[in-house]
Amino acid sequence: MTKPNTSEADNQKSKSGSADGGMDWSAFDALTEAEVEAALARDPDAAPTTPDAAVRLRRVSPARFIRLRLSMSREAFAEAYDIPLTTLIAWERHESEPTTVELAYLRAIIRNPQGVRKMIA
Repeated sequence: MTKPNTSEADNQKSKSGSADGGMDWSAFDALTEAEVEAALARDPDAAPTTPDAAVRLRRVSPARFIRLRLSMSREAFAEAYDIPLTTLIAWERHESEPTTVELAYLRAIIRNPQGVRKMIA
């Protein structure tokens, strides 16, 4: 591993420690791949993701993304857009997936939240 390409100004900042938190790139560049991998293995914040842990990593559901974008609670979102609360919760927990029609409805909500509320009122 080597230092990423940087400009001369960035190199000066690096030497002074102001741009990258005082990273000593010359010491880093002197490490072998084995030493870098050993250091990574010792650092709990840089531990590789295990297959079991990767299973828990999921994208935010479209319903949750839209609800959070609108700064609404689950209850308020479900009531405002006439979605059963249990359905919304299931979508957000990935227990079920919205159908194609339901996804189109969610897309309409994010594009025009007030317009959709007026249409279903």
